[in-house]
Amino acid sequence: MHFYKSLNPQKIIPLVFFLALFILGLNLYKDYGVSVDEPLERTNGVVALADLGEKADLELVKNDPFFKEYFKSHFIGAPVASEYKPYNIIEYRDRYYPVGFTLPSVLLERWFLINDEVSIYHFRHLINFIVCFFGLIALFSITQRRYKDWKIGLVAVTFFLLSPRFFAESFYNSKDLILLSWFLIVSNSMIAFVLRPRLLILFIHALLCAIAMDIRLMAIIFPLGTVMLLGIQVLRHQIELGKAFVYTLIYILTTALLVVMFWPFLWSNPWQNFVEALTFMTRYKFEMTSLYFGQAYPSDQLPWHYLPAWIVITTPLPYIGLFGVGVLVVLKSIWKSGWRLWANAEEMQDLIFLVLCLGPIIAVVLSHSTLYDSWRHVYFVYPFLLLLAVRGFVFLWSKCLSNSVLKYGFISSIAIPLIFVLVWMIQAHPLQNVYFNSLAGSNLKERFDLDYWGLANKLALERIAAQDSRPDIRVYAASFTPLYPNLYLKPEMQRFSISPGKEGADYILNNWRLYPLNQKIDPNFKIYDEIIVDGEVILTILKSVEARSYTPIGLNQTLHFNRGGDGIQYLMNVGLQERIFRGWSAPEVWGVWSQGVAAGLAFPMPSPHPKKLMLNMRAFVSPLHPSQSVNIYVNGQFLRNVILTQVEGNQIEVMLDKNDQTKYLAIEFRFQNPEIPKELGMGDDDRLLSIGLVSAKFQ
Repeated sequence: MHFYKSLNPQKIIPLVFFLALFILGLNLYKDYGVSVDEPLERTNGVVALADLGEKADLELVKNDPFFKEYFKSHFIGAPVASEYKPYNIIEYRDRYYPVGFTLPSVLLERWFLINDEVSIYHFRHLINFIVCFFGLIALFSITQRRYKDWKIGLVAVTFFLLSPRFFAESFYNSKDLILLSWFLIVSNSMIAFVLRPRLLILFIHALLCAIAMDIRLMAIIFPLGTVMLLGIQVLRHQIELGKAFVYTLIYILTTALLVVMFWPFLWSNPWQNFVEALTFMTRYKFEMTSLYFGQAYPSDQLPWHYLPAWIVITTPLPYIGLFGVGVLVVLKSIWKSGWRLWANAEEMQDLIFLVLCLGPIIAVVLSHSTLYDSWRHVYFVYPFLLLLAVRGFVFLWSKCLSNSVLKYGFISSIAIPLIFVLVWMIQAHPLQNVYFNSLAGSNLKERFDLDYWGLANKLALERIAAQDSRPDIRVYAASFTPLYPNLYLKPEMQRFSISPGKEGADYILNNWRLYPLNQKIDPNFKIYDEIIVDGEVILTILKSVEARSYTPIGLNQTLHFNRGGDGIQYLMNVGLQERIFRGWSAPEVWGVWSQGVAAGLAFPMPSPHPKKLMLNMRAFVSPLHPSQSVNIYVNGQFLRNVILTQVEGNQIEVMLDKNDQTKYLAIEFRFQNPEIPKELGMGDDDRLLSIGLVSAKFQ
């Protein structure tokens, strides 16, 4: 009995709430596809970590062959020597982007030796979710401190969770949602410091500020804001001038030191490189077209109302109303306080929320900043919008307490619309990123950019794989949308290959991103299926009118892979290495070389069911590179590793399961140590080679 009395609801309920949220995330993070920016973000992390390994002499990095192979496959023609040599960060095209998240995420990936792409992107989604999870804990802490009520803290977190776009992007948006989360974490430490200035909190705040700035330089507003708040407190005689000066000096020096320490790009010339990066950010231009209310605008020529309008039409309507009330309440408090700005600690926190929300929005509108892909570049203001909405919620709730009809009516007016939002999120999963409220209207694909992340591609490919039993399914993206690496997220999707054009493609995927809406459907294709969310077409799948046929394969029939050979039709991703870092080169008189880090074959299964497949292979080996290590996967499942040491005559036996009733056989070769002939001084061939396929025979 004493145990139950000792339970503290203000600790137990939030703990259970966040535990349930964490378990929910662990069950959802694999549901989302790979967004368009994720491969590039990972590459930035790989380059930064390789550069760090060289500068800091990290054995974990320098002894990892992954980096050498990655650079060979992703930077053909880059200055990569035959011995380990990283791609110099100073010469890298994206050198000005901070790596506070991308570098640690790749470091963890290598620490746990995660090598296959499916596991890599699932792992990145898990890390993304965990960082956002801690951001929500910070949101709870900020709100609980402001209102001295854990229940209001949970209200704020619930508002965020019932924000469809932000919920979904918490799993894969490694740019904007990571920055948003760190804005919350740093805001929490900043408020804690200005309320009770102490050295320990100051050092923690400096550390968190440095990490945030090393994620995105936009976080520089926190050092500026912290110093400004200290200055105002001096004017209000809340802190002594000398003490504030000492705190400011320690804070600036500590933050600056940690920013440099955590960003290897700055090491060679901290001040010059930092100024260059800051200048790049403030003058950032990117040529992209945005569809906004049915009209296409260049990203640097948007109307002034682009940002506020996107915020309004993609935020659940109850929050917009509460936000308006909250802003008025805060402005009234500021008006009453006059030049002192706030009368108490609570009003000071409200003012911080107001500035962090409206300040960046006003700055973007006035400076005509480059924006595209809705308003994701300013997502970091959203938690503060919600905090102002919570202020409006608390104000209206206090006015309704004396009248039970008003009280329950008010709660119903908020709860019922949010229940509809929750139902929408469940039905739309995992495409909550295309949420619009009723103010956006209908026929959305003709008026706004919808799935600019390309998340619907995973669902489209899964639908095709479930209905099409062909061994090799060739897909083409008609719009600006990422097919790779969504092609490899499930074993049954190993049969997909990318077609370089619509000619020869079995299916065309179109999410209407940067695609002329008035363009007619190619008469050689017809609408096969559509990804629809809440009645709106998010992605259209077109299927070739004439199905590509395969010549049946007989037992003991030798298939040749030389130029004009009958086996060429079973090669997947020919000539696409520069786009997807895998596949086959052009067939030659003897056969075909693999090119990249992996290559695949897809056969219709012969009848009767064969016992094995025999492959006759070459290997790119030499005295300088005596062996090739190849992992073989059959229908998405690892079979075995083979080591090839002969230039010719390598006979590889692939045993087949007689109980496997699939109508196709998809084989993938993943190369552990491919090599570039040019790097070994063997001519000018700069292809990344591993195996050469001569012939195949089912027995």
